[in-house]
Amino acid sequence: MKKWIALLAAAVLLLGLTACKKQEVESDRIAKIKEAGVLVVGTSADYPPYEFHIDENGEDKIVGFDMALSRRFAEELGVELKIVDMPFDGLLISLDEGMFDFVMAGLTPRADRAEFVDFTDIFFVNKQVTIIRKADADKYKTTADFKGVPIGVQRNTVQEEIAADLTGEENVIKLVKFPDLIIELSNGKIEAICCNIMTAASYVSGNDDLMVNDCGIVYENTGFAGAVKKGDAELLAFLNEMIVKVKEDGSLDRYVEEAAAQSGAAKLLEDEEEETGEGEAEGAEGEAELETVSG
Repeated sequence: MKKWIALLAAAVLLLGLTACKKQEVESDRIAKIKEAGVLVVGTSADYPPYEFHIDENGEDKIVGFDMALSRRFAEELGVELKIVDMPFDGLLISLDEGMFDFVMAGLTPRADRAEFVDFTDIFFVNKQVTIIRKADADKYKTTADFKGVPIGVQRNTVQEEIAADLTGEENVIKLVKFPDLIIELSNGKIEAICCNIMTAASYVSGNDDLMVNDCGIVYENTGFAGAVKKGDAELLAFLNEMIVKVKEDGSLDRYVEEAAAQSGAAKLLEDEEEETGEGEAEGAEGEAELETVSG
């Protein structure tokens, strides 16, 4: 397994829902899902390698790490998986309203969100970086270099908080769709995009003028999880059991590797490893860190 997988794989990022109205959860959830023959997941498929669109034999398909996990959940129940793709900032409201059974969208559990949804166990840990123009490589080397410059983030994500710490709240540009951030950066409207390293590598792999900038952002709350409606204990227990299972049987690592390869993130990260000459000693340190995170 590649060192970057060992460092990142382990065991997201939505609105606070302060006006969300809690809905009652039906009993016998698993039985009813099986009876319906379908498990419905909500996502925002502009966030590779977790969820993104590809053309497969002329047909649009949503793939990615989160979607591979979701398909595994459905397979275990013996039902079909239905994917509902919608803007990121509406996912938790729609979950509460019963539009889908659960959400997988690069979600980071936070206390404010946990008032309205229940999160699964964390199954992946990532690090935060920025995307910048290659021409600005010498301009932005540390977090201090971003003070006072416009930084773009996807709206209602934890990156709003991170970017505010970097540049000041008044300089954070919040957009609904991640691809629009790439356009704004390429056109010089913003100086950087704040996101996780896997998504950064995925987008940079298709943009020769951009680069991943690991400027030393420190943000501890970087674990990814799924979410169910508040009080949906039976479905939550099933998802957590499956998370343990895919960790133990090695599927989790395989899903990460396949999605990263498909999105282009894997090649870029591996090329950067070779360029920086990172060795086996650092890889061993990463394994130790992974063991600590996984408990």
